[in-house]
Amino acid sequence: QKATESSSIINLLQRDAMLRLFTANSLMEKISFNLRSEADAPYRGYVKSSEGKDRGIERHEISAVFMTGNEDPAHPLWLTTIRIVVSLLRIKDFPSTVELVSAFMKHYGKTLFSCLHYCGQVIPTRSNLHNKSASVLTHNLLVECNEILVLAYELLGSKELRRQETIDEWCAVVVPLVRTLSSFLGAVGTSRQLFRLVRDYELANQDADEVNFSNEHSAFDSGLQNGRFEGIRYAHLARRFYAAVTAEEYEESSKGDDGTAPITSTDLERKCQTMIESVFNRKMERASATCLTNAINLILQVHPSSEAFLMLSPRELKHIDHLTLVQRDMIIAYYNDQMGMAYGKVQHVDTIRKTLKVTLASDDKSECTIKMDQLAGWEDTSKRKCILRIRSAPDRSNDLEDSSPDTSVGHLILALRWSKESGDTPLTDAALALFKTEMSLQTLFLPEDAEIINLNKQASQFDS
Repeated sequence: QKATESSSIINLLQRDAMLRLFTANSLMEKISFNLRSEADAPYRGYVKSSEGKDRGIERHEISAVFMTGNEDPAHPLWLTTIRIVVSLLRIKDFPSTVELVSAFMKHYGKTLFSCLHYCGQVIPTRSNLHNKSASVLTHNLLVECNEILVLAYELLGSKELRRQETIDEWCAVVVPLVRTLSSFLGAVGTSRQLFRLVRDYELANQDADEVNFSNEHSAFDSGLQNGRFEGIRYAHLARRFYAAVTAEEYEESSKGDDGTAPITSTDLERKCQTMIESVFNRKMERASATCLTNAINLILQVHPSSEAFLMLSPRELKHIDHLTLVQRDMIIAYYNDQMGMAYGKVQHVDTIRKTLKVTLASDDKSECTIKMDQLAGWEDTSKRKCILRIRSAPDRSNDLEDSSPDTSVGHLILALRWSKESGDTPLTDAALALFKTEMSLQTLFLPEDAEIINLNKQASQFDS
């Protein structure tokens, strides 16, 4: 019913030529979400207060950084405009879709990319611990990011609009966003896990000297107190990722998840625990997880490996010189009497007999010989490209603060740590899918690399 209603509304707009307003609307050029200054980026979706100064506690304290402002009443108009463009892309037979979307991107492409770009730069480090002008996330900023990612997914799913240069443009701003959001969620999830483990051991009245804490987390290598200290550090780090803007958000950041208990404890550990369970922190987590899931799905959609396998019909294969295309170590698909279609890795090409010696994909110890006319498709080895760097997930808060600015496979592990604690299935599925895609390619290049072995070990607890 909703789809029918959306289609009716869009058809009405088309008849009245109002859709042109979404691509050339003077109002859009004036309202405050269309910010010109990078320094104003956190205020996307808000209107700055006339007070013009922060009323919050310093960043190194466990409390909200309060950027004074109010909800921008024009921001919902901008978000609705994006959703209408998404609806256009989803209606396959809608006339002039390509023309309208192209015009929209021409007018507002910089505004869209600037939002994602800013969020991808938010990485708290010790060097900006006391820097009030350091980049931070806000809730409305994440809401807008999510709408933009949905738009990008639909846009890049369109054959008419998908171009390699367009893919490269989007990846340039989406990949760093994965690093930011994974780091934030990883810090929250790890802090929550450490506090839970400390609480469980204390409730069980177990002697710290008699328990092997490191089986649960490496932070306990030096005992229970070190695990407690790391939980506090991770909570500090997580809190420095974002800021409250409105009075309502600030109030939510000072209340527990029941919405009634204010953070008043003077005990640092208790204060940190309450902070990561606050209403506003939970809201930021949910917004970040939704954004991250959509960002990962977008990367999976445009990943080079998604177009790496070429399947051809028997008629098409008759006109191809297989011997010049099929090479050793290439993955192929072939017709098999027992299995119908099977996959394997080429071990040897016999140009005399026109046969291939293949290791079965289902059992790398089994080999068979097939004829060239059994081929159904093969891998385009030029698509063997990775998007993420190969680097393990940080196991300590210091390592997360000092980690490389590049987005790595290890950041997916951070996201998985959070999703395991929170039970977020969509994020778990997306992160594991991208992890396996990247690792399968990395293993081809560096099968015995220590980082790959460590990453597989870190991921083993999530793949059940």
